[in-house]
Amino acid sequence: MKGVFNSNFPRPRYSEIWDVSMVLMLLHQWGTATSLSLTKITLKLVMLMALVSVQRVQTLHKLHLDRMVSSQNDVKFYIYDLIKQSRPGVSGFKLVLSAYPTDLWLCVVAHLRRYIEVTKSLRGSEDALFISHKKPQMKVSAQTISQWLKQVLGCAGVNTDNFKSHSTRAASTSAARAMDVPLDHILAATGWSNESTFQRFYNKLLVESG
Repeated sequence: MKGVFNSNFPRPRYSEIWDVSMVLMLLHQWGTATSLSLTKITLKLVMLMALVSVQRVQTLHKLHLDRMVSSQNDVKFYIYDLIKQSRPGVSGFKLVLSAYPTDLWLCVVAHLRRYIEVTKSLRGSEDALFISHKKPQMKVSAQTISQWLKQVLGCAGVNTDNFKSHSTRAASTSAARAMDVPLDHILAATGWSNESTFQRFYNKLLVESG
């Protein structure tokens, strides 16, 4: 039994990770939220949310407008569905996105609000946050969100044969740690309960190219 456990013990997927600045540079070059087409604001918002929130595609897929609370400085989403970081006895999960007025080209809240405005006339009664940027504009699957992330990574020069959509979590947290963001802040943002998860699976060496 011990041998079976050891052979199936989860191992880190990546030993190194792409530099977040590669993607941020691309997103910055795309311009402000008000200048983007539906396709580009969809792709940009998904990537900004993945990097800022450090959440899985599964979580992004479960975001709904009727569970969103917006204030001047942030936007909160409440998730009551079962997600991977759900714990026994803990009801729901709150995702908080803070505004970044210093740079509107990369402000996730500014892009979120613009995306909601642009899609309002397209979504009908659909309250899932992410809808297709192609007709018919319906709720998309988690797989589609994953493909969008991979598309942005490819445009930024990241090798998508090596790095998949899930790599945004390791890239974001590794970059934060490299900039001396306190570890307890990283753990709180991700929903991880202990340091060992971060150190084993997400604290990676940054590489300059994909």
